[in-house]
Amino acid sequence: MSANKLHILFVSTWFPNRVSGLNGDFVQRHAKAVSSLHKVSVLHVEGDTAINKSVIERHETNENLQEVIVFFPKSKYSIINFFRKFKSYQLGKKEIGGFDLIHANVMYYNLFWVLIQRLFHQKKYVITEHSTEFYGKMSWLKRSFNKILGKYASKILPVSQKLQEAMQNQGVKGDFEVIPNVVDTSLFEAKTDSLNQVPIFLHVSMLLDSHKNITGQLNAVKILADKGYKFEFHIGGNGDLNPILEFIEKHQLQNYIKTFGTLTHQEVSQKMKQADAFILFSFKENQPCVIIESFAVGTPVIASDVGGISEFFPSNFGEIIPSNDVDELVHKIEDFIQQKNYASAHEMHDYVENNFSVRRIAERFDQVYQSIISER
Repeated sequence: MSANKLHILFVSTWFPNRVSGLNGDFVQRHAKAVSSLHKVSVLHVEGDTAINKSVIERHETNENLQEVIVFFPKSKYSIINFFRKFKSYQLGKKEIGGFDLIHANVMYYNLFWVLIQRLFHQKKYVITEHSTEFYGKMSWLKRSFNKILGKYASKILPVSQKLQEAMQNQGVKGDFEVIPNVVDTSLFEAKTDSLNQVPIFLHVSMLLDSHKNITGQLNAVKILADKGYKFEFHIGGNGDLNPILEFIEKHQLQNYIKTFGTLTHQEVSQKMKQADAFILFSFKENQPCVIIESFAVGTPVIASDVGGISEFFPSNFGEIIPSNDVDELVHKIEDFIQQKNYASAHEMHDYVENNFSVRRIAERFDQVYQSIISER
């Protein structure tokens, strides 16, 4: 543990709250990891159409971590919301008090307040980036704003090398270092059970088809069912199950596809332990938490070769396939059904412990913070 305990202010464009649900829970996990070494205050601002005056909510997660969320009356006019956000950040700052360094997350106009803290109050900041938006076309205004944010950041911390390259291709310049997402390895521990007699394949996500390619996964399941294979595909999460239920009904796949709703992290861990393989057939990703969580419990993964997935994917931990190649997904699932061998659960868990655990990620952020503080 670092001898120099700091007060880190986390500010994020995305963060879980009663309006936006679990959006940005990976930022929350980073904040929790940092709180194992430092005092952390999260300041998040969110518009709410159901209120007519600002409301401040404070949550004490542990003795080193507090979340201060300021809700403001959301207008239909963006310019009004912009000024209300700024005022809300000021309210939250007053509530929190002094801090040593800002850890900003996800480049967006919300971080204008962070930029002001740097330019007029000499508060240095680092930025962790998660967004897949950098892989696509970006407006001139957003590109310009991101360039300014990068220019004044003491460190830019994308969660994958591919994301760093995408950011640089969008014109962002600065001092980059890749620090990936974090897994609670005390919760996602190595399983001891052997494979199921009837193989179980698992997918957990927000179930957004345009992102996670739910349709492609369901089509692969139908092909395998038509071929006569015996298996189950368990799918669910914090999204709309109705299209999946309609697909099941239309193709009479009740014996093959099992659905479930939103899960806690503990329940996700249990689901992963019970599965023979996890499937992530996405069109776009950066460095998904679910893959390293699956590795942490010892469950192999079949994943699309998108974003930074291949950067953190040892060759004997599963299979990487082209995005939206349903035939290849079918082929790899067939391999699993025929009990292809992969690394042991303990080997997978040790890899995660050494690279993505709370201890390891907290140490890496600490090194960044201390190097910046020491420059003063």
